[in-house]
Amino acid sequence: MTTGYQSVRVTNNAVTDSDAGPGGAYAGQLSVFQPTLITVGGKAVFGTDYMDYDRYFSDAIHYAGLGQDTYVFGGGDPSGGLAAAVNDVIAA
Repeated sequence: MTTGYQSVRVTNNAVTDSDAGPGGAYAGQLSVFQPTLITVGGKAVFGTDYMDYDRYFSDAIHYAGLGQDTYVFGGGDPSGGLAAAVNDVIAA
């Protein structure tokens, strides 16, 4: 069973496996969201500094307020956030 958390951590293989790549039956209908690529000021903010208590709670797993905002809206590049990935899927 896939949880919501796991489903946003798909790899590029998911595009191939679901036939959503260029020329596939479902081309453009799957958006790969990779939170580890979100940057702020040129620095990756997820998966690197778990002691950043502006973005993580002290358990170093769950995102605090700023972390949630960055995760959803993409930090320095709005096209990298979850909201942009969801909009890409809706638009397709």
